Formats: sequence, structure tokens, C-alpha cells
Amino acid sequence: MEDSFYALSYKSNDKFYNGVTFEKIYALYDFDKRLRSSVMDMFENIEIAMRAHITYTHCNKYGSLGYKDCKNFHNPKFHKSFIKLFRNLIPEDKKHIADTYYNGIPYPYIQNWLQALTTIRNSCAHYGRLYNKDCIIPLQLSKNDKKIILNNRKIFANIFAMKKLCPAKTLWNTFFQDIQALIFQYEEDIKLELIGFPKNWEKILK
Repeated sequence: MEDSFYALSYKSNDKFYNGVTFEKIYALYDFDKRLRSSVMDMFENIEIAMRAHITYTHCNKYGSLGYKDCKNFHNPKFHKSFIKLFRNLIPEDKKHIADTYYNGIPYPYIQNWLQALTTIRNSCAHYGRLYNKDCIIPLQLSKNDKKIILNNRKIFANIFAMKKLCPAKTLWNTFFQDIQALIFQYEEDIKLELIGFPKNWEKILK
């Protein structure tokens, strides 16, 4: 069970450290639960904004019924089931969205980030943990970003990507403050390195 993994942080050679209590183990569970909730809320905002950007771009270029024509997408097979919408756009349309709404972030990065965040969202929806766990899809990062991201498979890397995809500063500020307060509340119970947070994480995310 996923719940049993929270106890692993307090074990060595299958034995608990001295002074470990049920309350400490539950604190990890509660921290993870609240972190999942915040991450899912932020991803919902990102997803809604992305859908709006895709809809506007596609309708403006191909007309209001352009989505029905598989020729206006990259892969007709994916068009039939209408999955992985951004990934299936024609490259020039992806670039237009990236340039217009995301400060010119290379669209392959955005595509990778959306795919990674979708797997995290799906995992969170089924109560999968984020604490002390590697995410399924590693993030593609620029050379500069690799200098500040310790591990591109931890949740911090994905939160960093969320910052770049967030549609509004006010939304991000609220999310950042929630994460800041959450970590402050549980700072004696968690190890930041287990979720990929560097020492200067506040400076990076703020």
C-alpha cells in the first residue's frame, strides 16, 4: 500500500529510528495529501488555459469546425480518439502557442511538461504519493534550468515547470504562498531533498 511508504523515511535496515511516533508518520501523509491537492488545483488552471489557447489558435487558423478535419493535426490516428491534444497539433501551431502565450519556451519542452504533469495529475487523482517518489516522466530542461534543478524526476521540477506554464501571476502567487506555508508547517517532519527542493527553492519559485 502507498501509505506504508511514508514509514520508510523513518526506517533503516527495517527498523524504526528512535523516537519515531505514529504522529510523525501521519504528518508525512498529511503533508503529501495537502501537497497533492495544491498541485492538482494548479494543474487544473494550467490545463484550462492551455485548452483555451489551443481552441483560439485552431479556430482562428482553421475555422470553428477545423478540429473535425484530421488534416489539421499531426497524427490522424490520435485525432480520431482526440487524445494528447497539444502533442498532436501541427508543429507550427505548437510554436505559435509557445511564442504567443509562453514567452517562446521551446514547444517540445511544453509538450514534455504537459505529458509529465498529466501523469502526475492522474496519479494524484488515485491518491498516489508525491513525497519521496520519482515521477514517471523526467522533465526536459534547458542548460540553465539544469543548474538549479537537482532532480528532473522529483515533484519540485514539475512545480518549476508549472511556474512557467501558469496563466496568471496572481494564481502563481497564491499557489506559492500555499506551498510556502505548507513547508513551514511541516518543516520538522519532512526532508526537502526527498521531493527535490533545493535550499534556495523559495528564490527559484518566487
